[in-house]
Amino acid sequence: SYVEGVLPYGERLKVKGLNLLSAPGNDLVAATALASCGCHMVLFTTGRGTPFGTYVPTMKISTNSTLAKNKPGWIDFNAGVI
Repeated sequence: SYVEGVLPYGERLKVKGLNLLSAPGNDLVAATALASCGCHMVLFTTGRGTPFGTYVPTMKISTNSTLAKNKPGWIDFNAGVI
């Protein structure tokens, strides 16, 4: 899939497709910015197992298999095997 656009912080989605958002690195602030711009899904990567959720559906992706094994209720996808 091609990146259709890169949005500045606070801007609403203008074109359909994969868009990226330039936002602060803080998990909660970034997720709020994503929700406000109109995103439909958050892909949240973690290496420490932050129990994070937001206003929109969030897929939690583990960066290592140990985390995915130890926190199966928090992790949706184990990227440690890739």
